Amino acid sequence: MNKLLSLILLLIFTTPIFSQIDTTKVSFIAYWSKGDNYNFKVTKIKKMWTNDKLTKNDSTQYIANFKVIDSTEKSYTIQWSYKNYLINTYKENLNKIYEDKKAVNEIVKKYDVTKVIYKTDEYGEFLEIVNWQDISKLMSNMLGELEKSIQARKPDKLKEVKQAMKPLAEIYSSKDGIEQLILYELQYFHFPFGTEYDLNSPFEYEQELPNMVGGEPIKGNAKLSIVEVDFEEFYCVLKEEVELNPR
Repeated sequence: MNKLLSLILLLIFTTPIFSQIDTTKVSFIAYWSKGDNYNFKVTKIKKMWTNDKLTKNDSTQYIANFKVIDSTEKSYTIQWSYKNYLINTYKENLNKIYEDKKAVNEIVKKYDVTKVIYKTDEYGEFLEIVNWQDISKLMSNMLGELEKSIQARKPDKLKEVKQAMKPLAEIYSSKDGIEQLILYELQYFHFPFGTEYDLNSPFEYEQELPNMVGGEPIKGNAKLSIVEVDFEEFYCVLKEEVELNPR
C-alpha cells in the first residue's frame, strides 16, 4: 500500500524584499542594488517515521553567500556561493569503497565551494543559471582526478567507484540537472518572487520535485501559507506543505 508523504518547507526572509500596500497581503518584489551582499544559513532537516514512530531525525546546515553582481531595469545577476554538501555526501560513499580517505579528501576539498552565477527578472524570479558549463567542467575535472588516483593506487576498485560516481556525473552534465537538483534550495529561495500572497488564504498548486533516481519529476499537491509577517522589520515566514501523489 502506498503511503502519502508530506514535506514541509519553511522560508524565512529578513531582507527588504516585500512591500507594504495592504497589510492583508504580501507582495514579493526584489529591491536589490549592485554590490548587495547577504549571508544565509540553510538548514535541511530530514525526518522519517515508521509505524507512526520517529525513526530518523537528521539535519545539516551550510552558509551561503548571496551577492548582486549586476542590476538592470529588467534583471539581476546574482552570485550564490555555497559549500557543496552533495559532493560531501558522495565523498562519504567513495571513502567506504576506496578505503583511502586521505586521497579522496585531498582531491574533493579543492572543489568544496561552488560559485553559481544566475539571472532573475526585475521582480527577483529565477530565470536561468549562467555559468552551468563552468560548474559542469569543474565537476568533470574532480571526477577525472578521482579516477586517475584510483587507477594508480587501487585499479581493482575503479569499476565500483565509477559506478558510484555515475549519478553525480549525470546530474552535473546538463543545465537542467544542475538547476533542478544542485540548486534545489536556490529555486525555493526565489519561487515566491513576483507574486502577491493573501495572509488569510493559502495558495494551492501542483508541485514537481526532482527525482533522485532519475526519470520524471515526482508530483505532489502543495499548499503555501504565510504563518508570520512583520512589515516594519521586513520579516516573513512562509510554510509550504507538499503531499506527494501515490505512485
